[in-house]
Amino acid sequence: MSYQNDNRAREFSPAEIWQIATLAARQTDPAVIGPLAEPRAIIPITKTLSNSNPHPGDVVTFTITLTNTTASAMQNVRLYDSTSSYLILVPGSVTVNNSPAADNVVTNSSTVIGNLAPGAGYTITYQTLIAPDAYGINSNYAFFYYIDPTTGGTLSTNSSSVYVFIQDGNTLNKSVSQTFADPGDVLTYVLDFTNPNPYPITNIYLNDYYPHGRYYPMVPGSLYINGINYPDDTLYSGVYLPISIPPGGTIYATYQVQVPFNAPNGEAIINEAYMNYEYTNGAGEIIGRGVQSNLASTLVTDDFPVGPPGPTGPAGPEGPQGLQGIAGSTGAQGATGPIGPQGATGPAGDSGGCGYYPPPCGYDPCC
Repeated sequence: MSYQNDNRAREFSPAEIWQIATLAARQTDPAVIGPLAEPRAIIPITKTLSNSNPHPGDVVTFTITLTNTTASAMQNVRLYDSTSSYLILVPGSVTVNNSPAADNVVTNSSTVIGNLAPGAGYTITYQTLIAPDAYGINSNYAFFYYIDPTTGGTLSTNSSSVYVFIQDGNTLNKSVSQTFADPGDVLTYVLDFTNPNPYPITNIYLNDYYPHGRYYPMVPGSLYINGINYPDDTLYSGVYLPISIPPGGTIYATYQVQVPFNAPNGEAIINEAYMNYEYTNGAGEIIGRGVQSNLASTLVTDDFPVGPPGPTGPAGPEGPQGLQGIAGSTGAQGATGPIGPQGATGPAGDSGGCGYYPPPCGYDPCC
């Protein structure tokens, strides 16, 4: 089955699974006449891929896992795997529990893989080549169906869906006016794409999944694409642009979204956009292409006004006395000062006595 340009990958409802499983079983098993019985237990499976944004010519690996979570064996387990016709199975790439397996395990839903005891499981891998003319979103899903040994009826598991967005290496740019925003702020988004091909592009479909996870209302009347005002809701559901963009020409889209007043603090507003288009080459072939934008992200901060400064606190205790510093070196000797004035003459001394005389007088003060 081809799911080219299916813009949403989703889990199928139980009713849809039973309907698909019944059709698949009838095509491969003549014993299945009436509708399949609903399973007595929901058995989850997973389907993942190695690269969700490949280019034409790339090879991607799919991995499908199943674990028997019931109390009974699952007999004649078979895989129903739906992939786009643009994803071409690489021959010889199928494995079951790391062992090589036949290609028809994936391509033919009547191929019995085996029986699963309670708690046992299968891990199936295979590779696909992205076709040269592939583009856009390609959704695919898988589920298993099996025989219940207690009733002999055919039952089905849950399904698991993945999608591949195939792009041609060109860039769809997306930007947002604010990296951080408060509740109530208005964000302005811009999308722009320049035609890199040597031919005009037409049949342009532009999708912008703004912002997912929470409803953010678009500001009424704010959506403009190349100067033309479009209805508010057309971009989210996908809008067809009845225009032709010449080589080097640009598609330029702007719109505004308001952050809800109840948006929680710390919530990330993350979104992206996709675009498909066609051009006719020199040989007259119509070539389809798809591009995916970068993620645009804004964080809700829920800031509040800063209050006035508080009063000055009391002085802290006096710190300990510092250590005594090291004595400095002795300075140079100063110059000699001038001679002072002469002092006054002192009083006269006492009268002297008789001296000592030599003979003939001897020691006679009266000699």
